[in-house]
Amino acid sequence: MSLLPRGRSVGTASPSGRATPASTGPRAALCLVVALAACSPSPPAPPPSPSGQSAGHTDVTATVTPPRPLALRGEPEGGSPRRHEVRWQQALAGDPLDLRALALAEGATGLLEGVEDGGDLFRIACESLPFADDSELALGRLGQIALLDDPSLSQTAVIAIHRIAAGPPSRGEALDPDGVSAAASVVLSLAKDPALPHDRRARAISAARAFAERGALDPSTIPADLDPAPAASDSP
Repeated sequence: MSLLPRGRSVGTASPSGRATPASTGPRAALCLVVALAACSPSPPAPPPSPSGQSAGHTDVTATVTPPRPLALRGEPEGGSPRRHEVRWQQALAGDPLDLRALALAEGATGLLEGVEDGGDLFRIACESLPFADDSELALGRLGQIALLDDPSLSQTAVIAIHRIAAGPPSRGEALDPDGVSAAASVVLSLAKDPALPHDRRARAISAARAFAERGALDPSTIPADLDPAPAASDSP
C-alpha cells in the first residue's frame, strides 16, 4: 500500500500516460461559462412611456372634462303627437288657466316630453311646469338646458327654474334632491358669469336667491353687484 504525498489528489491518466488533475475539467468549464456571461450584451432598457413615467404608473393629475349638456331631442318626423292633443293646443295660447290644466294633466314627466320637442312646445311646457305638483322632477333637465349655447333656450329654462324654486317645495320627502342641487349650482354659475348679458345674470341671481331661501345654496355665495345702490339717507 503506497501513500500519496499530502496536498496531492488522485489524477487520471492522459493518453500520453501523464496524470491529469481531476479538477481540471470542471474548473475549465466553469471559467468558460463566466467568460461567456461577461461578454454577453445586456438587454436593452424599455423605452419611456409618452408621459415620461415608467410603465405601470398612471397620470393621476389628468383633467376630466365634464360632459356637454344634451341638446333638445326635437320633434320626430311627422311632428310631435302633442300637437294633436286638445290640452296642448289650448295651452299654446298662453292662458294661465290652460297652462295649469295642462300641468295637472301631464305632470312633470309629460311636460318634459314637450320640453324635448323644442320650439313653441318647449316654451309652453316650460311655462306650465311651475304649476305641476311634481315640478321639482324637471329641475335637473332644465339645469342642463340652461347651460346650452342657445341664449333663448337657456333663458327660458332659467325662468322656469326660478318659478319652480320660488314656489312651495314638494310636500314630504324631496322628489329629486340631486336635481334641485344641480339646478341650483347651474343658476349660481350663470349668476357669476360676467360675460352674460345683464338680464340673463339678473334672472339667474333671482333664481339662486330662491334656492337659497329653500336652503339649497349659501346666500353669501350669490353675487350682489347687480343690486340697486342703497338710497342716500335724508339725515344731515
